[in-house]
Amino acid sequence: MFFKVKNGGRYSNETKSFALSLYHLSGKSYKMVSKLFCLPSKLSILKWISKMPNGAELTQPSLDVITTKVQACSSTGKLCIILMDEISLKSHLFYDCSKDKVLGLEDLGDEITSHKLATSAIVLMARGIIENWKQPPACYLVNESCSSDIVKEKLTDAITKLENIGLNVLGVGSDIGSNFQKFVREMGITPENPWFIHNSKKILYIFDAPHIIKAIWNNLTNYNFHFDNKVASWNDVEALYKIDIQNSIRCCPKLTNKHMHPNGFLKMKVKLATQVLSHSVAAALMMAISGGLLPTSASGTAELVSHFDDIFDCLNSSTFSTPKECNRPMTASSKHMQTMKEKLQFIKKIKVIDAAKNKDVTSSLKCVNALQITLRSTMELWKTVQAVKNSKAAKIDSNVASKEEKENSSVQPMLFHEIQDVDYKSSTIEENLISNNATCGYLLKRCLEKHSCQTCSSALIKMNLIVPTNCYVISRPMKQADNHLEDLLCLMMPSYNTF
Repeated sequence: MFFKVKNGGRYSNETKSFALSLYHLSGKSYKMVSKLFCLPSKLSILKWISKMPNGAELTQPSLDVITTKVQACSSTGKLCIILMDEISLKSHLFYDCSKDKVLGLEDLGDEITSHKLATSAIVLMARGIIENWKQPPACYLVNESCSSDIVKEKLTDAITKLENIGLNVLGVGSDIGSNFQKFVREMGITPENPWFIHNSKKILYIFDAPHIIKAIWNNLTNYNFHFDNKVASWNDVEALYKIDIQNSIRCCPKLTNKHMHPNGFLKMKVKLATQVLSHSVAAALMMAISGGLLPTSASGTAELVSHFDDIFDCLNSSTFSTPKECNRPMTASSKHMQTMKEKLQFIKKIKVIDAAKNKDVTSSLKCVNALQITLRSTMELWKTVQAVKNSKAAKIDSNVASKEEKENSSVQPMLFHEIQDVDYKSSTIEENLISNNATCGYLLKRCLEKHSCQTCSSALIKMNLIVPTNCYVISRPMKQADNHLEDLLCLMMPSYNTF
């Protein structure tokens, strides 16, 4: 237990950083822990963070933090993706007396401001693909929604600056908001070419899979999905739910009335969408069909649900311990690539029909096009990562080969990192063994066990290295002032019993 100094004290940056993290997790917990340990006050933490740069732009301190990380990363650790998203803000004006500046107005960085209140912010985050790291380099305050022109300007600027400090930006990720959709159209991103060119480099575009699956669920409640002469209808899911809730032991225990009739807020719940578009619901539909409880036409709904369950598993893998193979992380031997190719062909067949108006609304649903782009980009991203890893392995093999070639080019009869079954009968073998190299006698003895030439045996036997207790450490000859070689310096090794 610690006690506060009467006249105050000085806290290190590490202590302040810990205190800030603890206070961010829980203010009540920080207040309790402060009674037991000597921690900075809330005012001290606020004063400390007020000195940090907090402008609405890609700040140099953020780049310095990422640069420090990049310097310690391997080539695969530098592979990253830039994520961007908008968050809602509570409108408020605040006067910063230290900077003589009013905060809370629209701010796009580079001293580009307006008199409009900031109601939302667009945040950019760099995220490692292979290594687990993330850093938000910039955020911008905007009024209402951020336009596609601003998204393009700030995103390309962030990609350029992150590439300049050594990162390898492979892609960009976002949700399926209207401004991001417009940006995708302006950049010419399509399911066939899910990328845009920046500084002669392909940058893949990936939409957020949870947002896509949520949009699919919401559209399924309003429209019918037609494919391969089959129809997937929400009426089949509702009929299954009415049958299931009458049983004491349910096939789909997670389904509730919230899933069947979600209100405006519940429609934003990804959890509800994944529980509906799940393997258990598809299996229950097929069981109800086989039992005569549902018509055979409901098989289309079961097939659609099963397909989207596999798609979401492929795009949302998290752990190796799950029994579902598609929900495991992608590997070179997994079936993710084949599954995504099959699902991509399936999505191309889908026609979304408004049954009330008998109208095809497929082109107006942004989630269908976004899903195709995401699947194609994910496959391209996997190929790119594998190519980088293979090129790294080839480079390592090339460096090892060149190193071995360089070492083999010099006259070294015995290489201790790799002893070969070869007899060396060079006339200089004894000189190389004893006079020129700093060699441990124990290793020489092991070399003699590997080699059997008479020259090596004679050289080693002269030094009495065959007997384990007589193993010496032979050092490089020393020169005296008169340039005459001194006798070999031999140090006795510990006795054999020591080992």
